[in-house]
Amino acid sequence: FTETAYKATATELNPNTVYHYAVGNKDGELSEEATFTTASESNEDFSFIHYTDTQNAFSSENQRSEADYSNSTIQSMLENPNAEDARFALHTGDVVNDDWNDTEWNLTLDALLPLNNEMPHMFITGNHDNDNFLDHINTDNAIEGMDSGAAYSTRYNGVQFINLNTEQANESDEDEAPAILDNQMEWFEEELQKAQEAKDNGDIDWVFVSYHRPLFSSSYHSLEDESVQLIRDDLMALLDEYDVDLVFNGHDHNLTVTHALTHNAETFGNAEVATAGETNEDVTTFNNPEGTVFFIPSTAGTKTYNTIYKLESFDWILENEDIHETYEDLFGHELTEENINSFRELLLTEEQPFISSFYAEGHSNARESNFQHYSVVDVTSDTVTYELYQVVGEDLDNRETTLVHSYEITK
Repeated sequence: FTETAYKATATELNPNTVYHYAVGNKDGELSEEATFTTASESNEDFSFIHYTDTQNAFSSENQRSEADYSNSTIQSMLENPNAEDARFALHTGDVVNDDWNDTEWNLTLDALLPLNNEMPHMFITGNHDNDNFLDHINTDNAIEGMDSGAAYSTRYNGVQFINLNTEQANESDEDEAPAILDNQMEWFEEELQKAQEAKDNGDIDWVFVSYHRPLFSSSYHSLEDESVQLIRDDLMALLDEYDVDLVFNGHDHNLTVTHALTHNAETFGNAEVATAGETNEDVTTFNNPEGTVFFIPSTAGTKTYNTIYKLESFDWILENEDIHETYEDLFGHELTEENINSFRELLLTEEQPFISSFYAEGHSNARESNFQHYSVVDVTSDTVTYELYQVVGEDLDNRETTLVHSYEITK
């Protein structure tokens, strides 16, 4: 069968204005009223929501319905008094599990609809979305000819958001290709140069970068994905050179936050701790940090990955994961326990609250988690506060939301 996607673009909007709209058809039927608020002309304080990896799989309808648990997480966001002033949501990839499956897109986007009706989204291309991402998501794409997803840049109040597509290896004829190809890297550096100039001129206060596949995580993807290792040094070098403040990721379905990192090509992971976060109970602060802080807020779906570097032995990692094969194949480098230990020193938070028997033989559970997460990000001219929330419970109509941890970056 054939499905049709309709897209519309709003133009000539006024700043700092609430707009109301509805979607209709030729029969006169109208959707519920939806709203969005445009950015201010000045660097006013604002908030947004960050979540990731809803990754609804149609097959999971007979397990835990990821769409239902994602919808429950959305309801938590809408009922959270600390999120009531959020202007938009950032979803860092893997909206669905199978990009070719329109049923999954319909189920997931329906689950996210209550939030979409309250605020616009910045969607990032995930590895499960890429081939059909632009068929379902209405967003700019700055790279001509890119068909594996979207890369785009936008300014909201005092922040420049630069959003990358880490699925470009699919566009290459090479057997081993980087997650970001040269044309996107060139565009990215141009955007960083413009952002740095705007920062120097006082036009913006912060530079945030988002992409799906992480350089740093407490589970397997960040070290095992070949396309990530092939871009790691170049990407980390650019983030450092142009003073990117925060990076938002997904893909590895666990709670990971790094210290503030700078580039070091001589170290395993191509980074070093420039400013360590200081933790007092459930608050971590970074005071005028040098370097970039990276965030993964676990998942808003039911598929979770274990924190293998923290909980498992090096022998277990060699036996159950393929990280050593990645490094041997790409670099002729034998993975060592010292490598893993030095990589862990970059990580401030590495947690997986959901416990599964499936972790005994690998990193992944069986889409069985009833722990979902999201963050509320408050932005002022000199402080970013990243509040991480956890939603737990079997009864989808009676779940508990708790603030797990807060991260404050001041300058």
